[in-house]
Amino acid sequence: MSGIRDLPGWLAEQPAGQLGQVIIKGREIIDRTEAIGADATRRFEKAGGYKADGFVGMVPWLRVNGKLSGVAAAERVEVAHQLKELPRTEEAPWPAARSATSTP
Repeated sequence: MSGIRDLPGWLAEQPAGQLGQVIIKGREIIDRTEAIGADATRRFEKAGGYKADGFVGMVPWLRVNGKLSGVAAAERVEVAHQLKELPRTEEAPWPAARSATSTP
């Protein structure tokens, strides 16, 4: 697999009953990417970076540049504001996922 562009083709070739680990890893990647995006959003907003593009706030900037609805943009900004209070994804308070073959 040479990159994210090849993922759909690779995924189509995998047995459907064995996709559990793909789903788990995919969620880990999404969660980590969201955390990185929240940190970037927080820092960009704090620096007033949206002003250089002629926007009056971070939510309108994210609506246009992030191609999000107003509600989704506001949620992202709210998460960015709460970032220091939230656990890091690698420090999250839930147990590590177990494989289907592991015992309790």
